[in-house]
Amino acid sequence: MVVVGLTGGICAGKTLVASMMGEMGARVYDADAAVHQLLLREDIMNAVIDLLGPQIIVEGRLDRKLIADIVFEDREALHGLEAILHPAVHVQVMEIVYHLPGYGILVLDAPLLIEAEHEDICDVLIHVAVDPGVLADRLMERGMTMEEMERRSDRQMSEGDKIALASAVIDNSGTISETREQVERAWRDNVLPLTR
Repeated sequence: MVVVGLTGGICAGKTLVASMMGEMGARVYDADAAVHQLLLREDIMNAVIDLLGPQIIVEGRLDRKLIADIVFEDREALHGLEAILHPAVHVQVMEIVYHLPGYGILVLDAPLLIEAEHEDICDVLIHVAVDPGVLADRLMERGMTMEEMERRSDRQMSEGDKIALASAVIDNSGTISETREQVERAWRDNVLPLTR
């Protein structure tokens, strides 16, 4: 079984690359989606409330935007939130790894893959990069400013360090077909050989 770790910054296109690999036969674990589900779990919800306070509850649910606003301004709060969420994500990933057949391929689409120390279970790391101009356009489409993105990125490993650890880099600045061509090449050159 082969575990592919996808790294890349905000709005780089990791989810697009992961979905393309899913079309090629991989099982995809979307850490963002998993965290959204974990935040609905009573034990996780209570731990986050204990950490950040009851003001993060809006209409009976945790307000993810408010949580993000708090933790990206307070490094200690961010570390506390990560200490709650990262172990739960790790358990889910290991359950999938354990139950996948020996010939399966699992793609981990996790924004903090390296920071959460999940790269240890990856057989190969692939980095998704994007041109700064294209990134700015994508951020605007999401309603996020460059300042907000930089605040979040300051809490992550640098792009250069992630690229240095990667076996392949996919530039997702162009068209979908250009990205697909690079994904197919990385799949052929960096993933499939590990299944033999």
